[in-house]
Amino acid sequence: MIGIWTFPGVAASHAAGKANTPYGIFVQRALDPWFNKKYPLEHLKKWIYWRIQYAVLHDAHAAFFTSYGERNLAKTSFRKNEWNGVVIPYGINDPEDGHPNHAEQIETFCGVMPQLRGRRFLLFLARIHEKKGCNLLIETFAKVAGPGSRR
Repeated sequence: MIGIWTFPGVAASHAAGKANTPYGIFVQRALDPWFNKKYPLEHLKKWIYWRIQYAVLHDAHAAFFTSYGERNLAKTSFRKNEWNGVVIPYGINDPEDGHPNHAEQIETFCGVMPQLRGRRFLLFLARIHEKKGCNLLIETFAKVAGPGSRR
């Protein structure tokens, strides 16, 4: 599996093509149109490189996305946009799904973090980046936990 916007991705796709070997490419939000608007010069550079990058995506056995939203947004970043987009979500289970190992997973987590047993908490599993909206999270917590809060 390779990533996009890098020479190793281009080289690996070329080598896979010569060897008649399927390959997958992990997009990792790199085709999110938010970046095009926020960083227009970077978008111009990617637009110039798109012909090469598009071939890497188009020829891949699968272009991997972590959500349907990410996959759908990727189609809006550049005009040529035909590839086999496959959604492979991160390995986090929703407690409401009734995962068979749910209780075991909770016990394992509480074994590592016993101070959180029985408490409500927020687990943020992303990098600190303006795209993630951390500022909104902090502002909202400040409002909820501010003066006069009963929480």
